[in-house]
Amino acid sequence: MKVKFKLISVVLALLLCAYIPFQVLANPQLSGDTISSALWWQVAVYNQVQQIQDQHYQGCVWGDSISSALVASLGEQNFNFAIGGMSSVSLLEQLKLVVPKGFQCEKSIIAIGTNDAMYGISDEQFVSNLKEAIA
Repeated sequence: MKVKFKLISVVLALLLCAYIPFQVLANPQLSGDTISSALWWQVAVYNQVQQIQDQHYQGCVWGDSISSALVASLGEQNFNFAIGGMSSVSLLEQLKLVVPKGFQCEKSIIAIGTNDAMYGISDEQFVSNLKEAIA
């Protein structure tokens, strides 16, 4: 039963992650990134948290829809945290939820920024967010 629920959750998250970012792109919010308050984003991050606890990965990718497309080519020893529609703002929110879960990444790649421009996040804020994400 637990495996069935996990599979349903993963499928739902993937479907939502594929559909919702296109809605966001069609209706950008100039006031900033509020994706982390969306249920589909919370489900996607919840599923990530369930998968990564106490795991060790050679590499991790953090980013938006561009880097989320890499999921099939990364291999088993890597994890892709990228979610479509994310900016450096929602990346910080994601990190707050997943970092405490006891997983390890030997190397990380942060591939984000396209949506920051769309959301109207200033260059200074973007740089500050990236520095905080790296720290």
